[in-house]
Amino acid sequence: MVASKEVAEIIIPECTLANINMKNSCGQSALNIVVHNRDFCKMLIESGADVNSIAGEKVYGSWFKYYLGIKDRIINIQDKYGCTYLMDAALKGDLKRVKYLLANGANLNIKNDNGKSALIYASEKKNIPVIRLLIKYGADIDAQDRYGNTALIIAIRRGYKNLALELISSGALVNLKRKDKLTALYFAIKKGDKEIIEKIKIRVSYNN
Repeated sequence: MVASKEVAEIIIPECTLANINMKNSCGQSALNIVVHNRDFCKMLIESGADVNSIAGEKVYGSWFKYYLGIKDRIINIQDKYGCTYLMDAALKGDLKRVKYLLANGANLNIKNDNGKSALIYASEKKNIPVIRLLIKYGADIDAQDRYGNTALIIAIRRGYKNLALELISSGALVNLKRKDKLTALYFAIKKGDKEIIEKIKIRVSYNN
């Protein structure tokens, strides 16, 4: 074991983020394989191993206290495009991983280089359960991407009627403008969705 640890201490620091998270033919990463070994886990986590690859596994022993001590530093790590683990989970509709990340302090409102938040990604995929959870934890329902699109505008533009109604009932602002000055109402009229149009008009009159 000593020899193995010494080898690991030499090899792991030389790994890039790409190959440290590489998976074998069984879909296991290095962290999956050594998950019960505190020393190896510590080395892998400090070198950037994706701790979310073991999210949900009932393997959290005493070594996991170490992870809890540094989780705030790594759970909100952004890649070269500004994307976070939470954005990735929201985009993939991975509700289990979203719950895990939120419970462990993931920042809901970080935006990537395109101005997209986890909520906007979930809206693009029409994932209402994930959206409800993000809103429950305090996500900015009116966050706008680099073009000024909100989750509501995205839902209406793409014809996601149930999602649009969900967002309106959750308090989404209906009169926010994109960079080109277009609003949710404009896209609702363009789609010819009378119910959405009426809901927006009611909300506008209520706010006034």
